[in-house]
Order: sequence, then structure tokens, then C-alpha cells
Amino acid sequence: SLLLRLLLDVLSTIGDSSPSGKDGNGTSSCSSTPQTQSSPGNNPTADALQELIEVLASDISTAAEESMVSADLSDAPTETEDDTTLPLLLSSLTETTLTAPLRRVIADLLPFLTYGLEQSSKALASQFTSHINFSCLGAFESKSSVLMDTFVDAAISLPPVEVCNSLRSQLLSQGFVAVAVNFLLQDIPSSPPPWSPALFPKDSKNTFEGKDKKDKSEYEQPWRSYFKRPGLQKTFQILIGLCTRHGDTQNAIAQDRKMLCACHWIESTSIRDVGVEGENATGGEVGLLAETLLDALKENNDQVGERIGSLRKATRERKKELAEERRNRALVGMSSFGPMTGIS
Repeated sequence: SLLLRLLLDVLSTIGDSSPSGKDGNGTSSCSSTPQTQSSPGNNPTADALQELIEVLASDISTAAEESMVSADLSDAPTETEDDTTLPLLLSSLTETTLTAPLRRVIADLLPFLTYGLEQSSKALASQFTSHINFSCLGAFESKSSVLMDTFVDAAISLPPVEVCNSLRSQLLSQGFVAVAVNFLLQDIPSSPPPWSPALFPKDSKNTFEGKDKKDKSEYEQPWRSYFKRPGLQKTFQILIGLCTRHGDTQNAIAQDRKMLCACHWIESTSIRDVGVEGENATGGEVGLLAETLLDALKENNDQVGERIGSLRKATRERKKELAEERRNRALVGMSSFGPMTGIS
């Protein structure tokens, strides 16, 4: 990592400066109009240096993941030792115009540079909470979103290894996970989507059979509007990355029954159900992500697994009941035409 620090220091010196991606308050800001990211600077030396750093950072990330899967942190610096790689990387992200591939590599490398240490993980987690604005996740890519995207990619691709769990714990304690959950629950309808009748209990009056197209559309509109919300996919992906094989995060997300029910309702949604078009028509994709999140929440977690299993079991049983009811109605309809040939 010493060589990486030296190369980043040189790049910061010779590279062109770029906007930090923050507004005057130091937080990530949204851009309502599409912009293109500026080039690394029309500097052949800087371009070549970025390519070298990309290769080096990628090698370090791969080696770090392989060595730390076994949770052997004996060679990691202690809290009191001077390690400036992480601060320098964060400085490079905010002060230097880096190429998109290099930013992605750095996003993968960032969690490993904490070495699982509390103070380093705490400092990195604060960068996530400062720069990720969930309401901006669906905004057009712009200079102001590049830094946020780096931390988003880091959260999504966070490996389920011990050295990264300290960062997960810090993100949980600093309220980042709670903010993500609240964003998903914002403006979500209070009843299941009407195109999934099995989600309603047997004695429920929320039945849509026999209603005309206009009435059905009125019930479906709140859900269609919800699925058009920008940022849903990214937020689901972030939570999947953070909760994978981390019991504390799994329990924190699952402690709100509303969250589990919402994910179960959404996992029953397909693209055909949503029936909307355009770049924000993400219902089908979000349905798959909700299912993946529930599976990640129950992995190696029996308590959460039982709660999710109970929700899914109730829906499966209700589906069987509905199928039996339709079969019986069909038989009654056929018998109204008289005895059926071949049936004694």
C-alpha cells in the first residue's frame, strides 16, 4: 500500500482539480439535468498514472480479500500506527479527477483499508453517511454524483468477510441502515398490491374480482406510482450488500415487521403486473431485489428466517385456497350445462 500512497500523492499533484461532488454544506447534492463527467485532464502522464494505479489497486483489493477471508489480521496496523492510505484515497476521490474504472476499483478497495479497525471503519462510515443521499440515487449522473456513486458501489459490493464487518457495524450504529430502510418505506401503500390476491387474508374485503377496469386502476395506481420512485433498485442493492451474513444488520432491518411485509408484497410483483413504461418503470426488477433481500436477511439467521418463512407460507397456503375456489366455481359452472360426458 506504500506504493499506492506514493502514486496517489503524485497524481494529486499533477492531476487537474475537479469539483468535490458536494454542495456548500459538504453533502451530496442532486442534479436535475444530465451532465457528462469531465475527462481526467488531457494529461498523458496523469492518464498513464491512473492506469497504473488502477492495476495496483485492483491487485491490492484481490490480495486483501484473499488474505482476510480467514480473518487473519495479524499484519494489519493497530489503531495507534500511522497508516495514511485510507485518508489519501478519500482525498483523491474528492480532489482529483479519476476515471470511472479507477473509482470502481477504489470502491472495492476502500473497506479493506480499514483493516477491521474501529476508528478507521468509523471514519469511512461517516463518509458513506455524508455523501450518499438516497433521494438522489436516481438522478442523472453528474459531477456532483460521482463521489456518491463510489460509496454506493462500495456498499453494494461489500464482501461478506470479517474485515468488512466492522464497517457494517459502524454504518448500522451511525444510522445509515435505518435511513435506507426508511427510504424504501416512504410513500409505500398500506395494503398489498391488488394484482396479488394471495397476499390478502381470506376474510379480507379487499377483493378485486368482478370490479371493472377503472376501479382496479384506482387501487393499482398508488403501487404504480411507488415503483416509479427513483433510487429503489440501488437502495435494495445497498441493503443486500450490507446485511449479507451480518447478523446485527439482518436483525436491525427485520425488526420492523412493516419492512418484512413490504418486501414480501414487492417480491410478488412482476414486470407484467406493474404495466408501466419508461426508465423509472422498475417494478419487476425491484420485485427480484426484494426477494433477494429477504433471502439475504434469513441467511444463517434462524430467528429472521422463521419470520420470513411464516409470511411466505401464509401466501402459499392462500394461493392454494384461491386455486381450489376457482376450481370449484369452474366445476359448478360446467355442471349447470347438465351431466358431463364420461363422468359417472
